[in-house]
Amino acid sequence: MIIVRVPLRVSLFGGGTDLPDYFERYGGSVTGFTINKYIYIFASKVDINQGFKFRLSYRTNQDVNTIDEISHPIFREVLRSYNFDQTYHFSTMSCLPSGAGLGSSSSFTVGLHFLLNTLVGVEDSRMDLAKNAIHIERNVLAESGGWQDQLHPAFGGFNTFNFNPGGLIERKPLDLKSEDLKALNRSMYILYSGEMREAKVIEDSKKMALNYDLLKETHDIAREGEKLLRGDSFDLLELGKLLNEGWLLKRGMSRAVSNSSLDNLYDLILKKGAYGAKLCGAGGGGFFLVLASESVMTSLNESLPNSTMSQINIDFNGLMRNEM
Repeated sequence: MIIVRVPLRVSLFGGGTDLPDYFERYGGSVTGFTINKYIYIFASKVDINQGFKFRLSYRTNQDVNTIDEISHPIFREVLRSYNFDQTYHFSTMSCLPSGAGLGSSSSFTVGLHFLLNTLVGVEDSRMDLAKNAIHIERNVLAESGGWQDQLHPAFGGFNTFNFNPGGLIERKPLDLKSEDLKALNRSMYILYSGEMREAKVIEDSKKMALNYDLLKETHDIAREGEKLLRGDSFDLLELGKLLNEGWLLKRGMSRAVSNSSLDNLYDLILKKGAYGAKLCGAGGGGFFLVLASESVMTSLNESLPNSTMSQINIDFNGLMRNEM
């Protein structure tokens, strides 16, 4: 059996500037990191004929004899891209649900490529893994969205990705001082908003009304955020301020990004004294990233007794594989 572990991601700044419609004109930049929450993908070779070619276990179980019969679109199209013909049982599980704004589908796509490379004896670069996943999700499956969600899990860690016309991608790892990294890790939480959403619906609504002026402002904040993180004066208050500015811009890109319930929760987070917060991913639901002290989160938890919140740390291990 082979097990692949893929981290989920949080984007801090620049979301939307990784859309080709934007960066092919103006260039784009995103900064974010992978977190210590994971998707696991398992592959076990089937040596005895049990009446199926592929057994897939995810939210449901499916036994099929051809790739075309596979219902799960990512399983189907990734296996098809490899022309995979061996008999295997594939299964997957996740620390957190899909639709949470943490890039789970893209992490899964990257991880499945990584797994299949092992099975067929191919060694792709991390950039190739990301680009192959981008191709499957954005071109083959025609799913709306940018390119950062595939890059973060492929590389792991804390990175800025710059996007240039022609599809040229530049990776710039961020290396915080030890004490600054500890301060950041102590202050990062994800808080469930109480609502789930389908990212495709949100991204489609934003693409239909693509606001280049707001995206240019978002791009400016991304540059400012990167400068802050690479500077000598790390400041959680300033980082939180930029998170808030970025969220307010994102909220203006489409009515589907937020609603009164989400706005009220965001306002409560700030009222309790958080440095800053933003809804992860496309918006519309899922998890808020909250930058706050432990005492603030304790107070917030008392006000939201039925909420789900978890402290998170940056994951620097990235993709991992284990053969049993």
